[in-house]
Amino acid sequence: IKYRSQNSGRLDDNDESLKKRFTVFDEETTFSLKKLSERTTVLIINSDKNDKIEVFNEIKEKLGKLLDSK
Repeated sequence: IKYRSQNSGRLDDNDESLKKRFTVFDEETTFSLKKLSERTTVLIINSDKNDKIEVFNEIKEKLGKLLDSK
């Protein structure tokens, strides 16, 4: 967003708006996940890993445990 602000001409591409966007995203995502997890199973996957094979293996492991338990 900060890079985009150099060329976009948008007045809302600034530090204050960026912080607000992250806050709103976090609040809405947390609320949505909480509500969803009250109704069904939610799997949280750590996608911060650099290796996509590690991410895939985590997905495979968690889905496997979920499917085995049903």
